[in-house]
Amino acid sequence: LNLALDRIKTIDIDERTPFLVNRFFNATTYFDDVIGVTKSENVAIEEVVFSLNKAHAPYNITKPLHPSQEILEQKEDGTVVFKIKVQLNFELERELLGFGEHLEVLAPRRLRSVIKKRLLRAMDFYENKPTTIDTLDK
Repeated sequence: LNLALDRIKTIDIDERTPFLVNRFFNATTYFDDVIGVTKSENVAIEEVVFSLNKAHAPYNITKPLHPSQEILEQKEDGTVVFKIKVQLNFELERELLGFGEHLEVLAPRRLRSVIKKRLLRAMDFYENKPTTIDTLDK
């Protein structure tokens, strides 16, 4: 169960129910195979391969997206190909999309397709549509 702690306004303590420590859950390692907090018990860990251009690769080398991150290839043009092993989730997509035009998802094909669709939907906002500001100016 994931709770948005910053949104909790009050907590009521039920004195009738004693607290039981869960000895089967290790909070230290539970999120090791995800970016963020969205983890599914029935989702496999996948190898995510992506490339970053010369301008942004050094940042990702010094601040990896995930502890499993490895450099697969450094190209002559400065592009670097990385690999991480994680579950696919929304937080991963947001993190990758944050690099914008500087990042390309190479694998898995399904994630590449999801990122492409999200970028195309975002691009649709800018194609031949007046902005709110343009509408207000008239």
